[in-house]
Amino acid sequence: MKKIIFPLGIVALSLVSCKKDYTCSCTYTTTETEDGTSTSETSTSKIVFTDVKKSFVEDKVECYSTSSSYTYESWTGSQVTVKNDADCSID
Repeated sequence: MKKIIFPLGIVALSLVSCKKDYTCSCTYTTTETEDGTSTSETSTSKIVFTDVKKSFVEDKVECYSTSSSYTYESWTGSQVTVKNDADCSID
């Protein structure tokens, strides 16, 4: 009898403990530089996923950090550099 109860207990624990709530938290920063002067804007977002496995959040949800930048010429003729950063984590 013990040989049957022990494996069933392990299977039940593994099924119950795998799913929980996860939060994808991101901080977005946009920095614009023109003629040596920089301005920045920051925003944040949080998305909560309930009763899911961590592998779902890591594989299916786009919760990752990114960075990109580009340069353009403004109407005054000066060069403007824009840098976009997203710092994201799964909690």
